[in-house]
Order: sequence, then C-alpha cells, then structure tokens
Amino acid sequence: MVEEIEQIKIIDAALGSYYTFVVSSDRTVYQWGGTDFPLPIPIPELRSKNITEISAGPYHFLALDMKGNIYSWGNGRQGKLGFKNSASLKVPMKIPEPIKFGKAVSKTYHMF
Repeated sequence: MVEEIEQIKIIDAALGSYYTFVVSSDRTVYQWGGTDFPLPIPIPELRSKNITEISAGPYHFLALDMKGNIYSWGNGRQGKLGFKNSASLKVPMKIPEPIKFGKAVSKTYHMF
C-alpha cells in the first residue's frame, strides 16, 4: 500500500522499469520511483489535461486525455514518443496529429 495516495480513488495505473504512474478519479496523474521521486507527486504538465489513461514502456510513457490527445515523455530513441526526431523528453508533450498506425490514420487511440 502506498500510504501517500491511500485515500485517492485510482482509475488507471502503469509501471515502467523504474517508475509507477496512476491516474486518480479527478484526473490527476501521480508519478513515483527511481531516485527522482521517492514519493507520489502530481505531474504538473498534465494537471489540467483531463487524463483518462496512462501507459508505460520500460523508459517512455504515454497519457491519453478525454479528447483523444496523447502526451508522451521519457526515452525518445527510435521515435517511440511519436515525434519525428528521437529526442528524449523530461516533461509530457502533446503528440502532433494525426498519428499514423501503418497505412491507416486513426483519430481513436487505444493505449492497451
């Protein structure tokens, strides 16, 4: 049990290699882990974004908002953050639309 968020209703969670993320019922995204965040803290850049889902790879992370926008951050090698370059991001950034999945272009995103 993580005592700092024990009283918060969690609607989604994701685990990376060193970090844990949860989305609360009021759409706040909390992160903790590694040496940077020993206790859960809200991610300020996502505070007003109405996040509904969170997903994590080993070193990169995605958040989906109620409008279908996707925010990514973490290790950007091989373009896995959804941007044309492969730069890593320390804070969540909105992925530009449209996102292409194979030959199709989708406005409906599924994180899992």
